[in-house]
Amino acid sequence: MIRGGTLKAFHIIVHGFPNASLDTAKLSVGHIDLQTLVVPSALQSTPLPVTFDQAADQLESFPRLHFEPDGSFVWVSDSDSPVAWQLDGNLYDRGDSVNHVEIKGSCVPDELRRLLDVFSDDDSPLMFELVSLAVFVGEGELLKLVT
Repeated sequence: MIRGGTLKAFHIIVHGFPNASLDTAKLSVGHIDLQTLVVPSALQSTPLPVTFDQAADQLESFPRLHFEPDGSFVWVSDSDSPVAWQLDGNLYDRGDSVNHVEIKGSCVPDELRRLLDVFSDDDSPLMFELVSLAVFVGEGELLKLVT
């Protein structure tokens, strides 16, 4: 799928950031030092600040993104893009809110930020579970790892 370069594949779960002070810990991944978040299990299910319908409406407006009513989606790069990429994801709701979003694949940084903006607002930062490492990080640390 790579045409003109390579992108790092990732598997993340997007969570709402808990309204609490969290401890941090350092973790080295290859040549990258990450500041991870120590999140008690009771705070790991903070919902995102959007409803399922709000997120669905925004995602359906993205070019080359196919969204299913069950919350699954696939978003691919433009055929003219110098680097091919694809993201597969699924929204999980709890009541009216999106509880979390699972995303797998690779993507250019600007489009990843665009996707993540769907699930946040100015007052509600996001938290990311790095599935393969079983740790939580903030957005800056996620972008260090996947870009």
